[in-house]
Amino acid sequence: MEAVSVSTALSLAELVLRLYDNVNPRKGVLAEMRSMESWLRSMKAFIEDVNDGRDGGSISRLLEDKLEKVRETAKDIEDVLDYILFHTPPYLFHDYIIARKVHKICHDVKHGFPFREISDKIATIKRSIADIRLQHATFSVNPGPSSSRFRTRVARPPLLDDKAPLLASYMDLSSDLKSCLLYFSIFPEDYSVERGRLIRLWVAEGFVKERGCMTAEEVAEENLNELIQRNLVHVSNWDFDERPRKCRVVNRVLRVIIQKSRDENFASIFPRENTSEQQRIRRLSLTQLPQQNTDFSCVRSMFLLRCVNIFPYNLNSEPRHCIVVGGRRSPIISPTDLKKHLRNFKLLKVLDLQGAPLKKFSKAITLLVLLRYLSLRATNINMIPSSIKKLSYLETLDLKQTDVIDLPNEISHLHNLRHLFAYKYDGKNFIVFDSVHGVSISEGICNLANLQDLSLVKVDKKGRILKELQELSQLRKLGLMGIEGKHGKDLCASIPKMQKLTTLNLSSITKEEFLEVGEMEDPPRTLERLYLKGRLKEFPGWISELNNLRRIGLNWSKMEQSPLRALKYLPNLMELQLVDSYTGDELQFEALGFKKLKILLIEDLSELNMVVIEKGAIPKLEKISLRRCPKLRLPPLGIKNLVKVGEMILHDMSEEFIARLRKNGEDCALVEHIRVVHSFVLNNQAWSLENLSDRFSR
Repeated sequence: MEAVSVSTALSLAELVLRLYDNVNPRKGVLAEMRSMESWLRSMKAFIEDVNDGRDGGSISRLLEDKLEKVRETAKDIEDVLDYILFHTPPYLFHDYIIARKVHKICHDVKHGFPFREISDKIATIKRSIADIRLQHATFSVNPGPSSSRFRTRVARPPLLDDKAPLLASYMDLSSDLKSCLLYFSIFPEDYSVERGRLIRLWVAEGFVKERGCMTAEEVAEENLNELIQRNLVHVSNWDFDERPRKCRVVNRVLRVIIQKSRDENFASIFPRENTSEQQRIRRLSLTQLPQQNTDFSCVRSMFLLRCVNIFPYNLNSEPRHCIVVGGRRSPIISPTDLKKHLRNFKLLKVLDLQGAPLKKFSKAITLLVLLRYLSLRATNINMIPSSIKKLSYLETLDLKQTDVIDLPNEISHLHNLRHLFAYKYDGKNFIVFDSVHGVSISEGICNLANLQDLSLVKVDKKGRILKELQELSQLRKLGLMGIEGKHGKDLCASIPKMQKLTTLNLSSITKEEFLEVGEMEDPPRTLERLYLKGRLKEFPGWISELNNLRRIGLNWSKMEQSPLRALKYLPNLMELQLVDSYTGDELQFEALGFKKLKILLIEDLSELNMVVIEKGAIPKLEKISLRRCPKLRLPPLGIKNLVKVGEMILHDMSEEFIARLRKNGEDCALVEHIRVVHSFVLNNQAWSLENLSDRFSR
C-alpha cells in the first residue's frame, strides 16, 4: 500500500520538475525537489522488494511501522508539491515569449512566489527522510530490476480465509496497477463505469504516464486490460469491436479494495461512522455535502457518484437539495451553494459532477487551479465563463449532454487540454439529422497542441477552424459539423495532417448539402471509426484503403451506386450503418465479402425492395436491423445461411414484411435459427413490440 502513496508523489514530483525545467524561481527549492524525487524512487524500489518478500502477506510490526512512516512522508511531499503547483504563475503556460515576460512581471508583483511558507514543511520532510534512512540503510538503494512492472514473486504458503486469494492477487500487482484497482472503491456497488471515463480519470490522477511511444491513455488501457485478464475487473458491456465498453468490480472484490482503500486513506465516503477528522482524505465520494467546519484541505478528487441526499449545512434541518442516482428529477444546486462547498477543496485535481442538478457554471470552479479533470456531463449548464482560462492544468473538459453551444476564446489558454467533449444528443425514435448539437469555438484551437479528443465543433462560415486544425497532429478523435460544400478543399487538406486519428465524424450543415471529401489523397490509415453525414456525389475512393476501419456510418448520402462493392474487402470492418445512403432498389452482399462484419443497420432506404446475401458473404453477422424501408417486402435472401445471427430487429417495416415472418408465414422458416426477432411499430410516439421469436417451440 505504501507504494501507492510513493508512486503518486513521485508522479507529481516529475511533473513539477518538468514544468520548471527552463524556469528556476528558487534554486534552493528546486534542489530540494530533486532530492525528494530521488528519495521517492529509492522508496518505491525498496517497498516493492519488501512486498516481494512478504511471507504469506505479513511482515514484522517494526517494518510495518517504518512503512507507515514512509507513506506519511510521501503524502507530506505530495502536499508540498501541490502547494508549489497551486502558486505556479500562469505565464509558464503561455506560448509567446513577450507575453510570458509581461505575465511574469504582473504575476510576481501581485502575488510574489511564496516559497518561504513551505520551508518549515520541507525541513520536516528532510528530518523524516533522515530518520527513516537511519533506521534502515537499505531504504536508500537505487531503483533496479525489482522495480520493473513484472517480477517473479516469492512463493507464498496457502491462505485459509476466502479473501486470501484476492489479497494475494492484489499484492502481486505493481504499484500503478494497485492504484488503478483501488480507484474502483470510489464507485458504488454494482456501478459500471465507462472505459473512456475511467482511463481519463486514471491519467488525471497521475496513476499512469507515457511509456516509450505510448500515450498515458494507451498505458491506462493496457492496465485495464491486465486487471480484466487477472479477473479483478469485470466487463459489464462489450463494444462491437470486442473492447470493454463498461466495467466494474464484483462485490467480493469491492469489499476487499474498500478495506484496502480505508487502510491507506486512498478514498473515503463522506460521511461515514469511522471517518476521523485526523484522516488525510485524498479522494472523496459524497453522500451529503460537508459542514462548514469540515477540513478537506488534503482532498485531491471529489465525486458525487454516491450521492443520494445532498443536505444543507445544518444537518438537523430538512434537506433543501437532493441528488438521486438513477435519473429522477432533483432540485437545482445553486452556484452560491456550490461555491460554499468548493472553497474547502482548493487542491482538487479531479471534480466529477456528472449528472448533478446544476443549472449554472459556478465561477468557484475556476479557483481550483490544480484541476486536471472536470466533468459537467449531463448537467443543465448552458455557459462556460472566460475565467476557465485559469485552469491551466486541465486535461479533460467533459460538457457532453449539456446546453453549452459556445465556448469562449479563452479555451485556447488551456494548453494541457487533451480531451474536449461538448455535444448533446437529443434522442428520438430514429436517426435524425438535427438530433446532435455541437459547440462553436471562435479562435485559437490551434494552440491546443496536446488535444487528443475534440467533438463536436461547428465549422464557421469561412472555414477558419479547418486551417487551425492542421496544427493538431495529436488528435485521435475529431467531430465536425456545419460543413458546407465550399469547405471541401480545406477539409481534405487538414485531415491528412492527423495521422493518429482513429475516429472521424463529419456532418454537413444540412442533410441536402454535399460533403466534398472525395479528393483526400492521404487519409489517416489509423482510422477505425468513420461517420459521414450528408450528401455524397459518389463513394470516396480513399475509404477502400482504410484497412483498420472497424465501423462506418453513411447517413443521408443518397448515392446512386451501392457502396457495398467498395467496402466488401475491408479486412476489419465489423459494423456497417446505411441510413438514407442509397437510392437504388437492390443491395447485394457478394460472396466472400465482409468477412468480419458483425452488425448491419439498414434504415430509410425508400426505394429498396430486395437484399441479397450470396453464399459466403458476411459469415460472422450477429445482428441485423431493418428500419423504415417501405418497399422491402421480403426478408434478406440468403439469411438462412447466416448461422451466427442471433438478433433481428425491425422498426416500422411494412405489414406484408412482418406477416411473412409470423407463425405459419411464408418466410417463417428462413429465420427460425435466429434467437431474437422483434418488430417495433411507432404509434402516437409510443413503440409497440411484437415478439416474433415466440413462433417456434424451442
